[in-house]
Amino acid sequence: MQKKIKTLIVILFLGLTACSSLKTRTQINKGGEAMAQPHLTDEYGEASEDQALEAQALEAQAPEISLGLILGPGSLKALSHSGFLQALEQSKVPIKHIIGIEWGALIGGFYAASGSATKVQWELQKLKSNHLPSIGFLSKKYDAKSVSSLIKKVIPASLLLQKVKALDVKFSCPVTSYYFGATSWVSSGRLSDVLGRCVPSKPFFKSSGEWSADLFALEESIKHMSKQNLTHIIFVNPLGSGRLFTRKEFSEQPELGVLWHQLKKQTQTLRQLESKYDRLIVVDVNTSSQALFKMGSVNMLSLAGKRAAAQLLKDLGL
Repeated sequence: MQKKIKTLIVILFLGLTACSSLKTRTQINKGGEAMAQPHLTDEYGEASEDQALEAQALEAQAPEISLGLILGPGSLKALSHSGFLQALEQSKVPIKHIIGIEWGALIGGFYAASGSATKVQWELQKLKSNHLPSIGFLSKKYDAKSVSSLIKKVIPASLLLQKVKALDVKFSCPVTSYYFGATSWVSSGRLSDVLGRCVPSKPFFKSSGEWSADLFALEESIKHMSKQNLTHIIFVNPLGSGRLFTRKEFSEQPELGVLWHQLKKQTQTLRQLESKYDRLIVVDVNTSSQALFKMGSVNMLSLAGKRAAAQLLKDLGL
């Protein structure tokens, strides 16, 4: 009997010793220290109420990103803006305001009205070289035409009837008068009328009355955008590297060749303005494979825009 009691006492002692060494609701790390096991979910595998409130608080503290885009001039090179917009759309980055210069206005106005970069890209795929003015056989000059035919070819009629003031994405564009020379801003009226004034530039299109795209309103656009409550102002420059046109294109219109080269030089100084405007980020798009006035691959231009946008998003940590 005494032997049984002694055996029972030994078993009880060993059991108590083992229990005292246990650490409830802990996990032992590699160094041998006790690491508290976080209680992430309830018994049904769902987040606890405390966790949900904590997540909401963190989300409320995170600054909301709001972008203003300046889609720079570049004739056919500016078609790369469609890929840039598509990359931002896919990353769900909100665009609050767009300023479009020359063909940048065509792409920006279309996006602001449709709210879909994919739709913009789809319609641009239909654009062919025979939809654009060409060099005359005898004159060797571009036969400039009205821009309305291009606008109607690219943008559906239902969107062209929309009032710019009523668009979900705020849109405006700079124009200049050959008579006064000052920059004016167009941000109201039907989209068709607004683009009819903002897109035309030489050598493709005739001015709309006395008005045409203000190609050189680069810093003016930055100043105009700076008035908005935005976290970032992005200037997208499609006039990056590469030759703008062939020697033959402007053999009889050398003044136009000089104009576009001056514009390219001005876009190359944009980065110097980043220290002047603290919210400004200049993004150069590599469109070296695309000629300025000769129709190329819309897909390649879109890809160039997407690559530039991807780098921007990486830099912003988005």
